[in-house]
Amino acid sequence: MSGAKLKESLVLIFNMGRIEIMTKASWGENWIKICTLLEIGIPLRPPQSVTGGLLHHMWRIDTKSGIFAVKVLNPEIMSRPDAKRNYRLSERIAQVAYSNGIHAVPVKMIGNEPWVEVDGKYIMVFDWVYGYTLLPEQCTFEHWSRNSDGTSNKKRFQAVIEAYLNNGGTLSGRVLDALYGSFGGMLGWLEYNMRRSLDKDVFTMEERELGHKEVLHTIRDLKKLNEAVSDYFQWIEDVS
Repeated sequence: MSGAKLKESLVLIFNMGRIEIMTKASWGENWIKICTLLEIGIPLRPPQSVTGGLLHHMWRIDTKSGIFAVKVLNPEIMSRPDAKRNYRLSERIAQVAYSNGIHAVPVKMIGNEPWVEVDGKYIMVFDWVYGYTLLPEQCTFEHWSRNSDGTSNKKRFQAVIEAYLNNGGTLSGRVLDALYGSFGGMLGWLEYNMRRSLDKDVFTMEERELGHKEVLHTIRDLKKLNEAVSDYFQWIEDVS
């Protein structure tokens, strides 16, 4: 086989953090199995890796039935005791939101489950949605409550709280406790990325580098949040 023919017959596939060179026959066998279980048809071309995610791996799959986003869930996350229950609950919420006119993107259910399990990996499928990135100057209170530098904008912040109240939400008398409680998610993300940046037995070099970057990013965000808590409390008090 000539060098050109060999080059044409190779497809680069990023598979759960590992870069693998596979022949078309090889990727075909793997993805035909997955797509058959997902009930979306046979791939028309090699799946395309979708970049930008910080936790899971996403692929674009083109079949005769349409275009789909296939998400391979992070195996370390899915090994946690409550992970499956939490994902099932979140997808039920997304289904209810979508059925009530909210622009959520619900998973395509496979029987009673939001995924299929293939070789120990949990894989979900969604209809492909075309989108684009908003530049910071294009974002308004309808999109996001923060400025491009990560600080919060009072008008935008209060618009979110007002919309929440106008749609049936309520504020408890423990607003400050709730604000400090919001640190929990960020601290959990920090803890995960500290482990991800150090554990070479579980994570690839690329994932460890991403973990290191996220540690630094999350520490900066925690500092900003800590500095802003008193402002957030007063802004909420002014609205309520």
